[in-house]
Formats: sequence, structure tokens, C-alpha cells
Amino acid sequence: MLKTLKNLGRKVIPKRLFKLAQPLWHGFWSLVAHYWYGKPSDKMILVGVTGTKGKTSTAHITYQLLNSLGASSGLVSTAVIDNGQGEKLNWFRMTQMSGPVTHQLLAQMVQAGKKYAVVEVSSEGLAQNRHVGINFDIALFTNLTPDHVDAHGSFQAYKEAKAILFKTIRQLRVTSSKLQVNPKVTKTIIANLDSEYGQYFLNFKADKHVSYAIDNTSANLVATHIRSDQTRSVFNLQLTTYNLQLPGRFNIYNTLAGITVAQSLGYSMDAIASAVSKIQPISGRMEILQTEPFTVVVDYAHEKASMTALYETVQSWPHKQIIQVFGATGGVRDKSRRTDLGKLAGEFTDIAIITDEDPFDEDPQTIIHEIADAAVATGKKEIKRDLFRSPNRREAIRKALTLAEPGDLVLITGKGAEQKIARANGVYEPWDDRTVTREELSHLKQNP
Repeated sequence: MLKTLKNLGRKVIPKRLFKLAQPLWHGFWSLVAHYWYGKPSDKMILVGVTGTKGKTSTAHITYQLLNSLGASSGLVSTAVIDNGQGEKLNWFRMTQMSGPVTHQLLAQMVQAGKKYAVVEVSSEGLAQNRHVGINFDIALFTNLTPDHVDAHGSFQAYKEAKAILFKTIRQLRVTSSKLQVNPKVTKTIIANLDSEYGQYFLNFKADKHVSYAIDNTSANLVATHIRSDQTRSVFNLQLTTYNLQLPGRFNIYNTLAGITVAQSLGYSMDAIASAVSKIQPISGRMEILQTEPFTVVVDYAHEKASMTALYETVQSWPHKQIIQVFGATGGVRDKSRRTDLGKLAGEFTDIAIITDEDPFDEDPQTIIHEIADAAVATGKKEIKRDLFRSPNRREAIRKALTLAEPGDLVLITGKGAEQKIARANGVYEPWDDRTVTREELSHLKQNP
């Protein structure tokens, strides 16, 4: 009924007026949902995770750690949702759903006996007040880079939107139900101090402030003696060695964030180290589909910072050529990303295949050509030699796999485990890069 009332109101209000009134609209219905569903976030301990990159992996890793430590947890993230009925790929195609949807998911977690919830929070969701009524206990900041600037108008506005979560944390109440779950829970801010904006988020009022880092030794938790290869990472933290079955420096950051959450909730470092060793790969995040005769990786990297981190990681892996399939989102969504990704591909790949990726209401060919122009401008790529424009995403993946030779590394990026491609007029095409890639690999083996 709540959903019906909300949708009816949205249909009645003119679109232009609705856009202006979005914060009031979302805030109102989110608060209504808080009470409608029995104030579920007052009955659990909630961790809100935000930042530009790494927040989905951080949320999932934190969720895994808490469950491994015996803290029964639910999850709401871009990639995966666990509302108490087990992990399922996110069927909403949104990072932060509307307030009513989130409150409903939290209520389902409470009904299923979950005591903790890890919720990924977006700048757009915060700016639109989709968070209203959600009683967060821990606000976690991963990093901040220029992305989603077009949606907010400026980087400053983007940063301030992220800050909403941290501004509100002290205004929220630690309920008796939360204290029954964990007597050590307090309103806590956690931040990555290697980010130049880490201290900015730590400056907001809270009962507790905790920082983590790799390079900044003034942080509360600092990872040292880092070793990483294609399948795992090892690092030390407070004289304890952590064995992580995930590759890359960025996954160490994500895991550090989860460790900091667990420590702030009172868990011992020895117990946390044991839980870290059990962390499993995350769907669509550096997901390796095969290693022989060539390696195939599907990853969600879709903007400059995450793509740079991906290249830095795979450069150390044994490989011959790097062949990449990628695109960029359409509409008004961060058009500068196209130039950034094109330049990066021009620099770091041996063969780049530019394809369709969530064009929304924009001509996919326009997006593809803008990316290709940026790659050519590096002076290291030439159309139809080592740079190809392939609008059909399946055909682009097929081409990459066909070109790959033993020892090569094929990167398929931008979608990860997302289940849809966004097209014009609100149409969504069912899609999964991993499924399509496996189908094409199977076809290639049957027809070498």
C-alpha cells in the first residue's frame, strides 16, 4: 500500500516540479516508511558506507567479516542484497534505493533475526534525503575523487552531499535495542586517512573517530609489509599477519575499512584476522572467470580512479597483452569520464575495444566515438589496429576473446555483476557480463 500511495503521488505531480521537490518528496516518504515498517533501523546496528570507489567491496567485505565473527548481518549494496533470505544480486540497479525500499529491506532483516546491517550510501541518495529515518551507528568514508560531478553541479557540492551522512550521525540515537545487540556500540565515524579528504569527514561530531591507512602512519590502523599477487594479499596490522584471498592494494584498503568497523564494535584483532582469511571474492569485482590459456577478468571499474587502481593491480600480474572491453555511461552522467577512460586505455592497454555501456537516452555511437578520440589522442592507439569500436557489447566481448592468445589478460569492465543495461525511455535490457562472457568462452572452445 505504501508503494502504491507513493507512486500515485509521483504520477500526479508534474515532472519539472517533482525534480525540484525531490529532497522533500524522498525525505517525507522515507520518514513515513521508518514508522510504517516499525522503525527497523532502531532495532539493529547499522553501518553506512560511502565514498567514490571501493564502497561496494568495502560494504560486502564488512558484511562478510561481521557474519564470520558471529554478528548476524544483512547487506544492501550496488552488487548484492541480503535481506535475511541469503545473498542475491541487486535487482534494483541502484546503489541506494528509495527510503521506503531500504526501510522495507531492513524490516525484512529484523524479521529474519539479523542484528547488524551494512548499507551502501550514495551521494545522490543523500542529497535526495533517501536516508531519512535510517538510524546509522557507523559512518564509513572510503575516498573521494571527481566523479558524479555532473549530477551535483560541482565537486564541492558532491563532497557536501557525501558529508550529509556524517553530519547526521551525532543527531541519531543509540537505542536500548542497539545496546542489547552490542553494549559497545557508539556513534562512530571511520575514515581512510590516505584520502586527502579523510580528515574533513573525521572532523564531524561523533562519539568515536577512527582512521585507517596504508601510507599515513598517523592513522589508528596502518597496514604494513604488504605483499600481493594475482590471487591474494598479505599484510601486517598491529603485529598480526592478515591473509586475504583477494588481490590488489585497493582490496587491502577495503578490508582495512571492514577491520576498523569490527574493531570499533569490540571484536579482538585475533578474531578479526581469522575472519579476514575467510573473505570470499565479490561478484563482479575483480572476478576471474578463467586463467588458462589466457586470463579473463570481469570488474566494475567505470571511472578514472577505479580504472587506474585496476591497471596498477594487473600490471604486476604475469601477462603478455592486456585486451580490454569497456565503455562509458550516457545521458548527463559525467561526460568527462569518457576522455579519462579513453586516455587511460590508450596508455595501459595493448588492445582496446570500446563498446556500449548504459547509454540511457544518448546515442551509444556518440559515446563510443568520444572515448575512441581520447584514446587516439594519446598517440598510442590507431583505429582498427589496436583500437576497435564495437557497439554491440556481446560482439565486443567475443572479439576480445577471439583476439586473446595464451598468456594474455582480458579485462571486461564497467558493468561487473550488474543485471541490466540502461537504454532510452526508461528501458532496461537484461544483462550480465559474466554470463555473456562464459557463453562466449564456451562457444569459442566448441568452435576454436
